[in-house]
Amino acid sequence: MKLNTKTRYGTRAMLELALNYGKGVVSVGEIATRQHVSPKYLEHLLAALRSANLVRSVRGAQGGHTLTRPPHQMNLREIYDTFEGRDGFVECTTNPEFCDRTEFCVTQDVWDQLHTACMEILESMTLEDLARRVREKQSEPDDFDQRALHSVGQGCCGQAPCDPGPRRLSRYRPCRYPQRVGLSIGLIFHRRLVALSLSGKAQRKFCGFAQSCSSGATAPGTESL
Repeated sequence: MKLNTKTRYGTRAMLELALNYGKGVVSVGEIATRQHVSPKYLEHLLAALRSANLVRSVRGAQGGHTLTRPPHQMNLREIYDTFEGRDGFVECTTNPEFCDRTEFCVTQDVWDQLHTACMEILESMTLEDLARRVREKQSEPDDFDQRALHSVGQGCCGQAPCDPGPRRLSRYRPCRYPQRVGLSIGLIFHRRLVALSLSGKAQRKFCGFAQSCSSGATAPGTESL
């Protein structure tokens, strides 16, 4: 099964309206900006949602769109049916006369069960459920910052915690502040490893370097960081 773009973007538009339900109407421009959807394409989606009586429009300079019902009373199946239709994944499951193998075809039963299971999931999930998930994700600490805080608390490469300090390493000279520089490098590279998802080999290589710095060893070939 593959959802078309109308279903996916239409659901995102409805989610934006659900997040702002009770706060007034939301303009096409606001929805398009927040959900990264073309305003022109969004107009077509909202027209279909209005025809399905899921969205209400308000005209005027301060006009916009809002849901026709509270988010907890609108499930995702309604949005799916608006853009995908109510037919099954295979035509013969909703129209037995389409195929002359209906009476003894076992695969037809599989496609019918698959469609039923998917529709049950969509029917069990409301726009309020999606909006709650968005709010929960927004309230969670960012994983990127959590990794950085972890490196501060544990010290780089599992060493004892240490205070941040100068970020400069002189070439071919012993490190004057091994623990401090080790931590600074740890913070910088931990962020880069998270952002770039480097290979395990690269991560081990960095850890060896940071550990040698923490022990006070020289760091040949390193420039100012």
